[in-house]
Amino acid sequence: MPYPCFTEETLPRKPLSLGTYGNIRLYGYRDGRWVPKANLPAGIRLPRWRAIANYRSHNGVTGPVERTGTSASDAQTRLRDDLAALSQTRARLTTSSRIRDAVPAYRKRIRKECAPTTCDRYESILDNHVVPGIGGLLFTEATVTQLQKFDEGLVSSRTKNGKTPKKKPPLAPGTRRIVREVVRGLLQLGVEDDVILHNPVTSMRRITGGTRHAAKSMPIAQMPEFFTKLDNDAYSKRSDLPDFIRTLFGLGSRVGETLALTWQYINLSDEPIERTAFDEVRTIPPRSLWICATITEPKRQGPTYGPVKTTRSNRIVGIPDFLYLVFVMRKTSDVDETEPVFLCSGTKYQWRRPKAISKAIKLMRKRLDIPDFLSHSGRKTAATVLYRAHHSSHDVADQFGHVDGDFTRTHYVDPGVANPETARTLDRAYSSTR
Repeated sequence: MPYPCFTEETLPRKPLSLGTYGNIRLYGYRDGRWVPKANLPAGIRLPRWRAIANYRSHNGVTGPVERTGTSASDAQTRLRDDLAALSQTRARLTTSSRIRDAVPAYRKRIRKECAPTTCDRYESILDNHVVPGIGGLLFTEATVTQLQKFDEGLVSSRTKNGKTPKKKPPLAPGTRRIVREVVRGLLQLGVEDDVILHNPVTSMRRITGGTRHAAKSMPIAQMPEFFTKLDNDAYSKRSDLPDFIRTLFGLGSRVGETLALTWQYINLSDEPIERTAFDEVRTIPPRSLWICATITEPKRQGPTYGPVKTTRSNRIVGIPDFLYLVFVMRKTSDVDETEPVFLCSGTKYQWRRPKAISKAIKLMRKRLDIPDFLSHSGRKTAATVLYRAHHSSHDVADQFGHVDGDFTRTHYVDPGVANPETARTLDRAYSSTR
């Protein structure tokens, strides 16, 4: 018995790929019925046209999609636009795709899933390190060995006084972890498109090391002199730094959170008040405030007001007495409750830019000759004071909006000098060995 001969006509039709459509068929409405364009006279003008194409959705079901228009080209254009909107898919990666081919899809993903400032950070890492380093590799060439070589060769791209140093220092462990996260996200797109079987980043060696420098707070004994200099500095007063920096020290808040403070969320009375922010209702106790918002400044945008990044950052904290007096003196009788506490100079109802505050602090640091002062110095000083006063780790973490007290102690508490009482305790314990 001879073997059956299969021809192109007898083979089953290959199904459409997911998210794609077939040929577009055009029909004109004539004499009360739809007539295929091929059966109509050339150049005929009809008031109604219909365009139809079979579309295979992402659940595997294929069905017709049609759109109408006043002309054949109008109906066809409408159909193509709607089919493109239905697809909403990126071009699939293949074994011949390079890592840089996934960059547009990765940018789109992080802009959708990440906070604006986090997105800026990831894109900076992408442009300065990842694409120049491994962007030309095929996905199939991104082995653990190749990625490990790339990771070990990472160096800083920062400039000093506008010039690139001859010997670039290696990236800090924290920055290397961010680089690895960006690489992992890029290669994950290849995994999702079945180009590679698994993400090789998960098999790389663990990055060791942490913060290069211990947290440094301002000694309490130096604070009176510091604030005296700050109050007498005309440029700092013009930038409203004295009250702003006092708020950083008094609350332990971040710069963006401090800039986002409005009078409606500050309770200076002796009775609790109820406030609503971002569809959440909370009761603010007396002499307390609600940190529920922050000011961010993404690239190519102005200062943006929005909710804090995490649920732990959304917190109510008490107001110290010295800071309570600052707020009382700043708040006028006719103030609008929605007005920011720290207004932009010379304007009303306009948020101050975090970058402008950072620049003002940098200039103040030079004028007052305190090179170690940073915008986080107030936050670290507050954390150090609370820990040395033997507050629980849970209470300190709540004050600063952290997940746990270990993170606060590691990154915010100045190790300083060991408590002398520990030596006395050891002496009492070992007294019998004398």
